[in-house]
Amino acid sequence: MKTKTSFSSTALPITLLPNKKAYTFSKHHTDVAYEWYYVEIFEGQSHLVMIFSLKDPFLNGGPPSLYCTWHEGDTLETYSYVQVDPFESESYLNKVTNFFERKSQSLEVFFPNHDLCSGLNVALSYDARPGSSIDLNQGKALNQESATAELGDFASAGTQLSENAFSSALNTHYWQPLLHGKGLRAKISRTVVAKRTTNLETAVNRRASLFFDVPLATHLRQHTKQGTVRFAKHFGEKSVCYVDHNAGFEQLQKLEHPWFWWHWHNGSQGEIGYYFPHLKTGHVLASQQDDFSALPSQDFFSHLAFSKKHTGFGVPFPHHLNQFLVSKVIESAPFYMRGRLSAQNHSKHWGARTKVTNGFGTVESLAPQLVGGGLNQNLMTARLLLGSVLKEQVSLEFFDFCKNVTQKNGKSFFFASLVLPQETKNRSYVTYMLCRMIDDATDDIQVRSWFAGSVTIEKFLDCIFEAEKQTWQQIDKNLEGFLDYFINLNHVKLPDSDQHKKSHFRAEELLKNLRLYVLQEKWDRGPYNSLLEGQKADESFLQPKNQTEFLHYCYLVAGVVGILMARAFGAPKTTLPQAIALGNAMQITNILRDVREDCLQLDRVYLPFSLFKYDSKNLRLNLESSNHDESFLASWSNSYATLSREACTLYQQALVASQSIPLWPARLCVRLMIGIYGAILGDLLLNPRIAMNKRVVISFRRKVWIFVCVVCRRSPLKCAGLV
Repeated sequence: MKTKTSFSSTALPITLLPNKKAYTFSKHHTDVAYEWYYVEIFEGQSHLVMIFSLKDPFLNGGPPSLYCTWHEGDTLETYSYVQVDPFESESYLNKVTNFFERKSQSLEVFFPNHDLCSGLNVALSYDARPGSSIDLNQGKALNQESATAELGDFASAGTQLSENAFSSALNTHYWQPLLHGKGLRAKISRTVVAKRTTNLETAVNRRASLFFDVPLATHLRQHTKQGTVRFAKHFGEKSVCYVDHNAGFEQLQKLEHPWFWWHWHNGSQGEIGYYFPHLKTGHVLASQQDDFSALPSQDFFSHLAFSKKHTGFGVPFPHHLNQFLVSKVIESAPFYMRGRLSAQNHSKHWGARTKVTNGFGTVESLAPQLVGGGLNQNLMTARLLLGSVLKEQVSLEFFDFCKNVTQKNGKSFFFASLVLPQETKNRSYVTYMLCRMIDDATDDIQVRSWFAGSVTIEKFLDCIFEAEKQTWQQIDKNLEGFLDYFINLNHVKLPDSDQHKKSHFRAEELLKNLRLYVLQEKWDRGPYNSLLEGQKADESFLQPKNQTEFLHYCYLVAGVVGILMARAFGAPKTTLPQAIALGNAMQITNILRDVREDCLQLDRVYLPFSLFKYDSKNLRLNLESSNHDESFLASWSNSYATLSREACTLYQQALVASQSIPLWPARLCVRLMIGIYGAILGDLLLNPRIAMNKRVVISFRRKVWIFVCVVCRRSPLKCAGLV
């Protein structure tokens, strides 16, 4: 790919930097007046624009800021203009400059939407796709053919420019195109944020002006409905991007004359131009069939045809520009205008009269002399939020996913959890979902063979609790496959309505939210290691020899879950033994209820051999037979009686300890669980042989009856028929 440019003999107000790499001026020079990185990505009807200002030119070189608009067709989905909190400025600057200088391959930022009730998450990453593009970070530097030659290769050397180098340059304003065509991917998502979210409240409550742009906020709220999953867009293989870098050593408004720039690309052809109408010249780069070269600026601009219009603010812009037409004004402000270009007619600048096919393009016109006006400053700050570029948050649809997993797989627990406050629900649903994932990976023989069972889960726990050691690119394929399988198994859509989204992205989203939640809640890995040990016991299953082995197994797979739920409910540490007791009691109930299913589907017998001297083969024969010998029936009844008494004792211990839980809805939830699970055990005590033929289920109507009785302070053990 050839790259070169030419310069007019006339000194241009803004110098084109012909350098290999992005050079962040403000990192090396204290007298930089403004500096920003500009990113634009198109795909289909989706259009994302972001401006990462290191020194905001529209706030007189003030603190860093972040600007973002996202359009779907002609609809503005999101708008945000945030001045970064001084306490976060250093972190923000490092994150941004490391990305554009290619020291980091990805950049992710979180910030408030202008609608004041949602947060935005944008993730950018480089992508080495073949195709027509300018990539000055990877390719050769543009050849210097003018007085800017002294600027040559300073960026690749990573050194500070001398004052002589600046004084010998054409001026003190610089423009550097970095990427055009392919090479950048992005994902933007909008998440409804709960009112209690401190970071968003901080940003919202610190507006930059009393004149807040209420119409814009009202428009955006129509696309952000409380309680809905977030809307997201993934810019992938078909996307087209444009990235450039601008900086200056004097205020932008010192450039007294308006100018406009444009870029356009359709996959095989592209064009970038900077034009100064008062000089009738500028910079221009163009590409065709993977050959990116310069057009002679004198020839190009002498044939440049455009018709001028003005915005409502008086900013002039080219409505018709050679083969392009401004089909949509996507933003108008007191000193600039941005519009969407559509290809028209035939190109006059491709040698042959090649028809310009439809592509993606933008034109932007700036009138910098209007920046400093008092009225215009007030109008701009009416859209500005002061405060945090939001720290990463767990998305609401992640909690919805956990809720749906709980509702589908743990109907009794889900019913009891309805009395909990939302924050406690979230903790308990995440806990349940995480335990469910560990169980699903190891319990089913076929799934275990597909995704390597406990080996994959161990890596999964590494990813969650030791996130700093793992990136998504390092994720094991078995783990990625299992996460996708788990999502599909539960028939829950994660928050992306984009049908072109690849499945691994959903898995990545699930893992990222789990990591973040574990970090926020300061969960430790210990209980999950015990849970994993129990799942390993299932993988190499042996029937427990006696009740001691049986109760130890119950502890590993359920007593540990009792500890985790006690933590979710805010129970004191003194109640942990009783929390373990409740987990064990519920597991014993499950085992007694599922003897038939465990034998016929999993080829396992969990009843201790000392009580029930039948392995899976012999038990299968008896279950499939209509005639049972007396010794089998006696062993069955004795096992159920002995283990039921053990479970009743454990339920009683848990009931007494539940009084120590400080949160009364959590106390009620525990009592409901004892009542509902106890009812299953009560039915088995009345007729142990029922489990030979079917699984005992408590109807919704009976659950409601138990709920009413427990609320009326009746003992859940009495409701269950255990006392």
